[in-house]
This record gives sequence, C-alpha cells and structure tokens, in this order.
Amino acid sequence: MNSVTEIAEQQISIDGQKIRIREITKNDIELEKQFVKELSAETKHRRFLCSKSSLTEKELEDFCTIDHKQSMAFIATIEKDNKEKMIGVSRYAESIDNNKNSREMAITVADDWQDKGLGAALTKQLISYAKMHGVGVMYSVDYYYNDFMRNLANELGIEHRADPDDMSLIIYQLTL
Repeated sequence: MNSVTEIAEQQISIDGQKIRIREITKNDIELEKQFVKELSAETKHRRFLCSKSSLTEKELEDFCTIDHKQSMAFIATIEKDNKEKMIGVSRYAESIDNNKNSREMAITVADDWQDKGLGAALTKQLISYAKMHGVGVMYSVDYYYNDFMRNLANELGIEHRADPDDMSLIIYQLTL
C-alpha cells in the first residue's frame, strides 16, 4: 500500500452519526461550494480572515486540487438525503514564505458540528499525513478571538503566539 492511501480514509462516529473522513478530490467542487455557502458569516470570517460569501470557480478548483506533497486536504462527510454532505475540512498548502519544510494549515467545521471533536479528528488526520510526507512544521494564522482554533491548539499541543505585525492575529505552530 502506498503512503498516499495509507491514511486516506477513516470512519468515525459523533453523536451517533457516521462520518467519513477522506481526501478531497477534483470531483468535490460542488461539495466544497455548498459547504462554504452554508457556513455562517462568522465561521467564514474566521476561516478566510475577511468577509466572503462564496468562493470563485478558481478558488474552488484550487481547494479541490491537491498534489499530496505541497498540498493536502481531508474532508469530513455524512450521508444526508442519500447524498454526501461535507461538514468539515482540514488542509495544508505550501508556506507563503516558500519554506520547503513548512505548510500553512486551515481547519473549518460546519457550524452545527463545531465543539464535537470533528476539528480534532480532521487535524489529527492531517498531522499524521504531514508527518508521513516529511513536513516539519505546520502553522496557521487566525484572529485572536477564534476560540475554536485556540481550543483545538490547546487540545493538540499546538504552540501559539501573537503575530508581531498584527496584534489581532495569533500564529499557531506545530513542529512535527
């Protein structure tokens, strides 16, 4: 079995609901589009660090295209009305400073699924994958008031510090 598929999918249960965690694919553009559309304005603001009502076609394509090295993403889905519905995502992408050993990560969970452990499950899957693929550091930049990220960081032992260039932001960093 190759390393791409070793941890590519798992099944978990939260509140009696079966949840599938798997890697995102190019075929998931509609799932991603609907997921972002249904997020509250506050959750979108925390995720994108700005007001954003939807993603462009290019952003959707980029979010659903991974190369398994510089970028990776896992989505959480449930079965609803005989269709797959996306309820969360964890991803990393190439660092903005082009550090070959570092990746920027983002975790987003649908409003109805927050504070139930889904963010931690998605992040653990991403961390395991990153370790297997030689990523040395994962980091995230979030608003200081993002309690979801602060709680997740505390649960997973992710260090954090104020952004020296913008005191409204916190930099979360995990050395793998």
